Amino acid sequence: MRYTESNFIYLKNTSMEKYYDALVEAEYAYEYFPIITKMIARKIIEVFLKTVAKKNNIDANVAVWNLLDNIKLSYNFSLPTEMYDSIEIILVNGYKHASWFSRNKTITKQPIEILEAVHNILCWYLRIVEPQAMALTKDLSFKEPNTI
Repeated sequence: MRYTESNFIYLKNTSMEKYYDALVEAEYAYEYFPIITKMIARKIIEVFLKTVAKKNNIDANVAVWNLLDNIKLSYNFSLPTEMYDSIEIILVNGYKHASWFSRNKTITKQPIEILEAVHNILCWYLRIVEPQAMALTKDLSFKEPNTI
């Protein structure tokens, strides 16, 4: 996979650029080290949630599951159910023992599905926060990385 073929190239020159290198590594690792890909995705989503919370004056110094619920219940930020469910699935797959009572805890996803979920979440968020940067991006469809 060439450097410019990443599904996350749209993150360049946005406020989310800090996630780009880790996501490229996750793409490289997804076939041979699937748990590494899931762990990277989980960590990125955890940092993403903290960033969203801080920008919207939500207490970010809580456990990730409480943080996710606080964001969902916040009046300052609207988190659609689809995004909430995707985030929960990423967290469960990247940190399987995180929530015993999670309704999605038995939903095991392949690393490529986890990467696509991260892609969809970040695209959704950037469309809200930085629509001018996303308007310049032509193709936001997710393609399977070619790492062989």
